[in-house]
Amino acid sequence: MITPTIIAGTPCTINVHIDTVPVRIDTFLSHTFPQYSRSFFKRLIEEGCIIRNNFVVQKESVLVKPDDSITITIPALRDRRAIIQAAAAKEHQRTDVTIIFEHKDFLIINKPSNMVVHAPSQRSTIFSLSDWLVMQYSELETVGYEDRPGIVHRLDKDTTGIMIIPRNTQAHTAISALFKNRQLTKTYCAVVEGHPVEEGAISYPISRHPTDRNRMTHLIPTGRSALTTFSVQEYFESTALLNVCIHTGRTHQIRVHCSAIGHPVMGDPIYGHRSKLIKRQALHASSLAFEWEGTNYCFSATLPDDMNMLIKELQKRERSSHFPEGIDPLD
Repeated sequence: MITPTIIAGTPCTINVHIDTVPVRIDTFLSHTFPQYSRSFFKRLIEEGCIIRNNFVVQKESVLVKPDDSITITIPALRDRRAIIQAAAAKEHQRTDVTIIFEHKDFLIINKPSNMVVHAPSQRSTIFSLSDWLVMQYSELETVGYEDRPGIVHRLDKDTTGIMIIPRNTQAHTAISALFKNRQLTKTYCAVVEGHPVEEGAISYPISRHPTDRNRMTHLIPTGRSALTTFSVQEYFESTALLNVCIHTGRTHQIRVHCSAIGHPVMGDPIYGHRSKLIKRQALHASSLAFEWEGTNYCFSATLPDDMNMLIKELQKRERSSHFPEGIDPLD
């Protein structure tokens, strides 16, 4: 069988030789196209980019058989400039990203909710925080990785709060090292369900869920080590306000760990329950502290309106549960 060349954005079809022994499709493709790994083809399968006999392949364990027809489409590289231009033309650029501090080497920003930090895939047309940063600070386009310029750490789409953005390649390298060596202190504000102990530490390992790519899990012992510490700032009727510090930077770490001890973050649709009081997980990156060129910095990001309103409502309900209707000790 003559192996054709795969060109990004162009479907490539191959016909399986009659003498081929049935084999997993990810294994078959990585052997057929040795310049790509099995994990690369697994990702294409997850994104619906591989078709077998006119049907989209759903799992990498699907068997390839003689005379099968397989079509592969590697998404074309994301055209960041076109996305930025379209956002500008439609006035979709975000105005609720707040610049807290500007340094010649880095920016400190307050990220809003409902905004991804960077595009989730090569073919995504979502306008991300990274796009917004390049729109506002054009020099960031060449800082860091091509698919996520200016980004050294992430917050979930619906998690708000403080982030540091390197402004040049040297700063990108140095700030990445600060994260790797755990030389930054990151704290979060979270409202959780139930009443956890006044303070504690959670050290379950975290890994990708074996069947749901959008979830993480603490139930696999061989997962990556993770450490979260917390203290209760205030108890409400059936919830609590926590100050949380993460000592590692695993995906969904706080959300997974809080759920693991039976106190999921309020409003979390993946690891807990949706709430009528807030439309997202009640989680906010509140402060970031580190040393830079001999100077100690500590920055904070104010709580967004939805979390302020949530806390006030919970405080109100807490008071009403202890005093007769119509009597408020704060009046």
